[in-house]
Amino acid sequence: MGAIATIAEETAPPDELIEQAKEYVARYQPELRVTVWKSLVCIDGKYILTGPLGEYDSFEVKIAVPANFPEDEPVVFETGGRIERVLDRHIFEKHGNCCVGVYEEWLLLSDNCSLEEYFLGPVDDYFFSQHWYETKLAQTGKGEWPLGERSHGLKGELEAFGEILGLEPDAKLIADHLKVLCKNPIKGHLSCPCGSGKRIRNCHRDRIDQIRRTVNPAMARRMLDRIESRVGNPRK
Repeated sequence: MGAIATIAEETAPPDELIEQAKEYVARYQPELRVTVWKSLVCIDGKYILTGPLGEYDSFEVKIAVPANFPEDEPVVFETGGRIERVLDRHIFEKHGNCCVGVYEEWLLLSDNCSLEEYFLGPVDDYFFSQHWYETKLAQTGKGEWPLGERSHGLKGELEAFGEILGLEPDAKLIADHLKVLCKNPIKGHLSCPCGSGKRIRNCHRDRIDQIRRTVNPAMARRMLDRIESRVGNPRK
């Protein structure tokens, strides 16, 4: 699980984060256990899926939560060997961690970026979708993703960022807009990122101001860094 080692530091995680993990486990997932390794809060064991009639499935998991969550993204593993380690099952092949979703999308769209909400949202959705895929595969011979699915790697991230920004999922177009959104303030004499050649004040000033209300400079930088880190390795 090399992905865990890459995010671990020597500094211990804050007590508040450890308590959040313990409270979540006690309330929703009694068969998980919470431990601390270096800067990570590690949660592992049997992850139970429940519905109106009670438990309907479970997965063996290990989840590493960085000390400065929610700024940094947790790393999720299915450890029972049940899910095939391929991109088509939303598992990254290099380290074997789960592709739970585009993290920046959750940060922007969630009303409460708490650890509990991360588990009740993206993590629950991920394992429910895996359960549903396997059920349909057994019934019909063809898996089905109940919540839809994005493309893999860079393409899927561009799809998510394009929806947030109201743009086509084009790497250059999105990157150009994010470069402008990184600036504070955004000055009207800058070239409009739409590619028209006009200045922002004579082109898409209103639209950029509208996007800014959702995407602040720090988030724009984060999204831009993610795109630029993927350009040389689009399946990463």
